[in-house]
Amino acid sequence: MKSVLEVEVSVYQSYMHPMPFEETLTLLEWVTHNGFKDEVNALRKLTNLKKIKDAKAELPAITPSGLFNGKRAHHTLKKHSGFICLDVDGKDNPHISDWEKAKSAIGNSVNVAYAGLSASGRGIFMLIPIAYPEKHAEHFTALQFYFLAEYGITVDKACRDVCRLRGISYDSNPYFNHNATLVTKYIEQPKIGSLRQDEPINNNNAIKQVLDDVMSLKTDITGNYNDWFNIGCVIANEYGEKGRTMYHELSKLSPKYKSGECDRQYSACLKTKYSYTVGTLKYIYNKYYSRKFLE
Repeated sequence: MKSVLEVEVSVYQSYMHPMPFEETLTLLEWVTHNGFKDEVNALRKLTNLKKIKDAKAELPAITPSGLFNGKRAHHTLKKHSGFICLDVDGKDNPHISDWEKAKSAIGNSVNVAYAGLSASGRGIFMLIPIAYPEKHAEHFTALQFYFLAEYGITVDKACRDVCRLRGISYDSNPYFNHNATLVTKYIEQPKIGSLRQDEPINNNNAIKQVLDDVMSLKTDITGNYNDWFNIGCVIANEYGEKGRTMYHELSKLSPKYKSGECDRQYSACLKTKYSYTVGTLKYIYNKYYSRKFLE
């Protein structure tokens, strides 16, 4: 049976070489290639951060999200691989000490096709298939939020870049799911003037009025993941921890409501930095109210 990882990507001699080889490899060939096992094991014994960085820069690398013509840039992307690579680093996740355990936990996600140790051995990288390659960055945002909410894991923000390189590594016990499920969720970034800063932050009365209207009309405005995420951020920005009960009550209007999932979602909203305001909430409310009125 063919693996979802059998897709071609560009290969580079090292991080220092801007041009790819003419020859390509599949993601499956890349993660199962053990030709640099000794170099990676030697790197993992280093303790000096500069020496670790320099050693990683000399390793061969790929662009896991696709094939490129010429130097890596958005306009030279020839074909998207349909995958996004996520890095989980120790510096962003100081609470993780057992990387094997973390890798095993990540494997519970049906969307992860591969998870393995990074070259330093103090981190993990994942390969995840996405449904809409043209929405690479939007998929990244949804996955960033998902792993924070579900696993308490922070992924490297640089992975949003479709051009990002991934150096070769070695893992004697990698995680594979050759039939990984495509990620369909994505989160659109709000446009300035339409969903962000439409009204001043900390306008609690305006937000309360919209939420009261929603509850009185019993209109579910959390119909898709993107809206549910945005609403949670609005409430978290304005009310902090005190808004948790409010978020639950609003979410209960949906037939998909699950208490534990809602709780994790709100906890993650509290940690985000998106400055969504009452304008965001009004936009979503009007969209659903108009739909209900027309039915």
